[in-house]
Amino acid sequence: MQIFSAHVRNLWNEWEIRVLVLLSLTFQVILIIFGSKRKHARSSFISIIVWLIYLSADWIATVSLGTLANNLGDENGGKEEDRNKMLQSLLAPFLLLHLGGPDTITAYALEDNTLWLRHLLGLLVQASVAFYIFLLSWTTGALSIITVPVIVSGIEKYAERTWVLRSTSSDQFEDSLILAPTPQPLDLKHVPDDSELQFLHQGYSLFPMLKRLYASLSLRFA
Repeated sequence: MQIFSAHVRNLWNEWEIRVLVLLSLTFQVILIIFGSKRKHARSSFISIIVWLIYLSADWIATVSLGTLANNLGDENGGKEEDRNKMLQSLLAPFLLLHLGGPDTITAYALEDNTLWLRHLLGLLVQASVAFYIFLLSWTTGALSIITVPVIVSGIEKYAERTWVLRSTSSDQFEDSLILAPTPQPLDLKHVPDDSELQFLHQGYSLFPMLKRLYASLSLRFA
């Protein structure tokens, strides 16, 4: 007994990749708009939406890449299918850009930074899939040539996100503080007797100490 009729399944097979790519693009737009607002939003609704979209965005882009590779591998040629290949060849690098994420949100929480190795593995796998799609859809047309800089940008964007996650992970953060100069005591003699300016200078001077305390490092003044 089939749950969906043959007509519905054929319609979904025809529109599947379009729906997935549009859904991935919608998720990216939502993250661009609300990614930075979650930090100071009073309503928990925005935080929940951003959290759900953040977790789903990578999954949708990954599924879209897999669907693209599967569809291109099943095609047997023909003018209509060649035109589809040319159009779909542009979708793979754009999906890599989606996997790189928007600049408004790289990680939802500090704990996500520890997953940079998973993102590195994802970068290697998804970049290989995108390159596989690029080879399958390659033609001598101008559209295939345009795809080259786009796919390079997609890999660069995804690699940038992985590097940022690694750089802000707890281990890397602690190592960078160990190699940094030890913070010195405050010297406010040169600061004018202005309360607001003194508070600003104190906050700026105490920030390196706060970072060391956050990383559970000791404060030893020279």
